[in-house]
Amino acid sequence: MRPSIHATRPRDLRDDAIHTLVRYGVNDQGSSPLIMTEVRHAGGAIRATSGDASPIGHRDVDYVLSLVAVTPTPETQQAVAAHVAAFKADLAPALDGVYMNFLDGDETRTCTKDAYAQAHFQKLMQLKARYDPQDRFCHSFNIPVAA
Repeated sequence: MRPSIHATRPRDLRDDAIHTLVRYGVNDQGSSPLIMTEVRHAGGAIRATSGDASPIGHRDVDYVLSLVAVTPTPETQQAVAAHVAAFKADLAPALDGVYMNFLDGDETRTCTKDAYAQAHFQKLMQLKARYDPQDRFCHSFNIPVAA
């Protein structure tokens, strides 16, 4: 079985965002393909680090949302992916980037950019072009080579 982990960063948790969390995390029939819908408070050390001290962005958000499911078959992988996509689409007005530590699977490639402030990501792409133009370090949280 393969875990499916998805992470994002809600800016705030107003009533409409909370209703979305409950609807997708539990749903009306009391079931969901997710085994965990976790909201963590992201203050403290995350927020205390200056935005210029690290390229990691979105340090000013209050919460980190982590969604976890077990996907033993391709069918359940597709069902979870569809559920998470709909969940994130409905929650989109409250979201701001991703939290890199919780990215998993395809999201480590498709959402890495969303973990950085835009200017920092551009700088990382320039550094990648200079020091790794063949893109040998391309696994996990890949930074593409700047064009």
